[in-house]
Amino acid sequence: MSKKTKSLLTFFSLLLVGYWLAMFVGSHYPHYARFRPPVSGFDKMAHFAGYAGLAFLLSAVLHFRYLIRSEGKPSPKIMFYLPIVVFSITAVYGVIDELSQFPIPGRRPDILDWYADLAGSLLGLTCFQVAVLLFRKRSFFSFYFQPTPEET
Repeated sequence: MSKKTKSLLTFFSLLLVGYWLAMFVGSHYPHYARFRPPVSGFDKMAHFAGYAGLAFLLSAVLHFRYLIRSEGKPSPKIMFYLPIVVFSITAVYGVIDELSQFPIPGRRPDILDWYADLAGSLLGLTCFQVAVLLFRKRSFFSFYFQPTPEET
């Protein structure tokens, strides 16, 4: 597999770790009334956007990791199941995230937050699948698919 694919895996892995840590800290920080944004539903929008990003990054990491392991010859069956695995991981993490807010002052678990998490995950998965289709057509970011001199 090309060095570009490995460097993309490293990039997305580091981005995922940082993003996930930031999400964890943000959702477990004590929430007091004076810090609430004036926009109604901001909490749901934050959950939606946060989990969209998480699903996109997790999809990228698992996708590139599998491409490297399969030496560039992915099984359609496994590629079919990757979004299901990502959605399952984000759904379970959403439940854990909500339930772990019980002991935090000013925070409470909310089923509507989890629904926003699920909807955001679906958006992130969809965006990643669209990006993969664009990459496959080689009309978008085609420089990632050009063989390097050592590969030819």
